[in-house]
Formats: sequence, C-alpha cells, structure tokens
Amino acid sequence: MEIKASNFVKRQTRESEFSYYDGDWEYVERLALGLYNNGFAREGYRKGVVLLKVLEGNLGNFYSAVVPITDDIEFETIFEARREGEKPFKKSIAYGKKVTAKYVDIVLYRKDVLEEDETDRESLTGADWEIVSVNCSPYAYDLPQSPSSMARNQLADTEDGKGGTKANYSGDEFAKAITFWNTHTMVRER
Repeated sequence: MEIKASNFVKRQTRESEFSYYDGDWEYVERLALGLYNNGFAREGYRKGVVLLKVLEGNLGNFYSAVVPITDDIEFETIFEARREGEKPFKKSIAYGKKVTAKYVDIVLYRKDVLEEDETDRESLTGADWEIVSVNCSPYAYDLPQSPSSMARNQLADTEDGKGGTKANYSGDEFAKAITFWNTHTMVRER
C-alpha cells in the first residue's frame, strides 16, 4: 500500500491560512503509513475517507491555524476559488499567530474517491491513498469541519458543490459546525 501527500495538502504552509506541518512531507507519509498499518485508522465522513490520529509524541511540528476570535485579530474578505476549475466564493482571511497543535488528524482519501472529482484528476499522485489535509486543533479534541466545506460536500453532485466529495450531514452536524466557527477562525501569519 502506498500513501502520498497530495498537491492539495501541500498548500498547507506557514504562510497559508491553514494548519500545517513544519517539515518534509515524506516524513508525514511515513508517519501516516505507520499509523494506518498499526490500526490507528478510523472512518471519516464517508467510506474511502480515513482519519489517522497523530499520537502525542509526534505533535511537535504540527501547527494549528485555528484560534478563538478576539478583538486583536484583523480580518480581510476575499472572493476566490480554492483551485482552478472551481467556482469562487466569499471567504474571510484572518491574521494572527498559529499555535502548536494539541490534536492532529491526517486525512486520507482513497484513490477511487479522489477520482470522483473530475476537475482535478491530473494532479493525483496515483497512490492508493493521498493525504489531503492535516487537521490541527489547538484543543485536545477534533474540530468540526467548516460549514462551507460541509455544504460543498453535501452538494458535490451539483454545480454548487464542484470540488466537494459527496457526503450527507445532519442538521445537528451543520449547527455544531456553525456554532464553533462563529467564535473561531483560521489565521494566516503576516
């Protein structure tokens, strides 16, 4: 079995508005393979999506972009697509300081699930599984997905969901995500 870091996850850098790993992706690929082979995989929001909880001793180089919203965070609103071929959308960029993660999930998508999205097939690595995200939390627990990501996934089979991977969420899942993300944001460092 082969696990590779996708081009999509490699956008998660110190300079981005995302959480990130401060090191080389080959290490994260080996870490993911070890976690997967040692039974630390759990099913994500659908079949073909796996979450690997990074163990406490390996958290040191993972940084969370998620922080509580405070008066000193500066916001900027932009209108852009996540990647070429997708519809642009309004999003807020916040500026602040990223923090060492206290909880990390490495998110893997199986090859056939990634191939469902016809907009980005040329950038796939060809591996059995691809790392599509490192979800880093400043808390000792997993965070809800952003409501906009959830909506894109729920509507993946429509024009409004282009770039999403089909999923179905409950009203409670949406409500919890909205409540959390109304008081938290992802920051980009200046």
